[in-house]
Amino acid sequence: ESEEDKGPTLRETMFESIPASQKELHIRRWETRYNELIAFKEKHGHCIVGRSHNKQLCDWVRSQRENYRKSKLSKDRYEKLCRIDFAFVGQARSTGQMQAERKTWAVQKFRSRIEQLKEFKRIHGHCDPKIYTSEEKKKLPPGVDGGLGDWV
Repeated sequence: ESEEDKGPTLRETMFESIPASQKELHIRRWETRYNELIAFKEKHGHCIVGRSHNKQLCDWVRSQRENYRKSKLSKDRYEKLCRIDFAFVGQARSTGQMQAERKTWAVQKFRSRIEQLKEFKRIHGHCDPKIYTSEEKKKLPPGVDGGLGDWV
């Protein structure tokens, strides 16, 4: 019997019975935390959020890991988390390991920005990219972060 033949799971059936307004709120909350995690990763270079940094985000990350372990994480959410290299299994790491990872990430990010700046200069003939407001950044196409101007 294939996955398609099994019909909806109990979880899917229960979710369908929730009023649309509550579903939208649930989805928006998930997206909000997901975007917070993206911002955290851009700043820290990883998705391991400590309780001392942000209790709500830490709890949300733990919840995603638990949902993954229990096969309750939707395919769409799983794929989104994979795109940001989410650690589905928490990793106990020493402070030295974390510092080394941050340093490696910072060097990689720096090299990436240098390459972006070289490409920008090749296309535009100068090294003064636009600095976008947060509202303008929200309107950029997927995959364009708009951060080169901030970095320069």
